[in-house]
Amino acid sequence: MSVSAAEVFRVERDSGTTPMKPTRRGLRALGTAATGFPIPGRRVEFEATLRILDQSGEAVLVKVADSATIDALELEILRDLMRLDEQGFRDLYGLPEGASE
Repeated sequence: MSVSAAEVFRVERDSGTTPMKPTRRGLRALGTAATGFPIPGRRVEFEATLRILDQSGEAVLVKVADSATIDALELEILRDLMRLDEQGFRDLYGLPEGASE
């Protein structure tokens, strides 16, 4: 009988605290002062890391991207963990074969 992927793997997420790109608040302040209208700034994006861990706690897949991309990827991986068996999950994400004990 096949083993559920959720019994073998788990997902771990690490959200960063530093922005991916430096912000330029001074230019917005100058634009606001010159025009009298507030200049909206770009949304600050933070780097996040997503790891798929096996039963021994070893990372078998690591993805680093902005937090919005990691949000979507995490939901997709969690959905696949719940519906696929171990081998199907390994095949879908290209994970190496390992001892499943």
